[in-house]
Amino acid sequence: MREKNEGIVRFETLSKADLGDVLEFIYTGSVQILSEDHAKELIAIADYMLIQQLKYLAGRVLAKKLNVFNCISTYYFAERFHCKELFSYTWKFIVGNFTAVAKTKEFLDLRVENVEIWISSDEINVSAEEDVFKILLTWIHHDKSERSKFFEILFKHLRLPFVTRDYLHRDIMANHLVRANERCLDLVEHALKMMDSKNYENLSISPRKSLEIPVILVCEQNLEDQLLCYFPRDNSWCKLRDTSPLCDQVISCHGKLYSYQKVRINCYAMILFLTAGARYHIREGKISYSSLLEMMMKSMLLRRKIPRLVLNVLHCAVVEQKTMP
Repeated sequence: MREKNEGIVRFETLSKADLGDVLEFIYTGSVQILSEDHAKELIAIADYMLIQQLKYLAGRVLAKKLNVFNCISTYYFAERFHCKELFSYTWKFIVGNFTAVAKTKEFLDLRVENVEIWISSDEINVSAEEDVFKILLTWIHHDKSERSKFFEILFKHLRLPFVTRDYLHRDIMANHLVRANERCLDLVEHALKMMDSKNYENLSISPRKSLEIPVILVCEQNLEDQLLCYFPRDNSWCKLRDTSPLCDQVISCHGKLYSYQKVRINCYAMILFLTAGARYHIREGKISYSSLLEMMMKSMLLRRKIPRLVLNVLHCAVVEQKTMP
């Protein structure tokens, strides 16, 4: 090696100022980072010289300067230089503010493979699945002549069963890019047929996590013998349906809830995750006395004064999403 023969190690990309910062950090454990560009320079140097603490310190500076306009470039920068903490923090920021981030130039300049990764994610925060279609169109129209050929690749990641029927028929099916692509049109027609036939048994996709709505399902006895739903986010109740005979357990089968009488239990509480306009299929499991009691108190469930609340036998349910007719 040249360094071995000469006894000299050359850092050709390292400036005098950069070297000064590195030496200052090595000797003092700190360094003044003046700007975002300065932080990136130090991260690149620290990655090259395997100085993990300097990389972490500069990454914290970038995290504090994160916003919707620079988060995309920061994310891929963190990925390139293996900044685990910055990478994780930036990813959470992007998915949490995805609708705003998707309008920025950084996002619109992304390559198709990067856009595909983002819009296929369960984690992106959107107010409705229709937002993802609008984001897709905006990205395509940013350079329509070059990007129209990628429409099918991205369109297949839409969760069409969770789009409203009116929007699906009026806006998506009528879109010229959809109508010009036979496979995209087939996906829309299949979703419409599923909605019209109310056949959701073979639905294999779930909604984005941001579209899930937590619900507590309660089987109330000795009063009106009914099933109630409590929505913690809205602090509201609704009556699911009357139950007869008195329900001791609630189970599910093929997307429907069933109640039956076995042993007299005063109340069953279940944690469900529903989507606006969704049916549900419950997968049964168990939850401890203490954790359920804490959850119920936090959700103000006990304020309904359900009599003789018995929590000796409890079941927890997790919903698998299915679209409403």
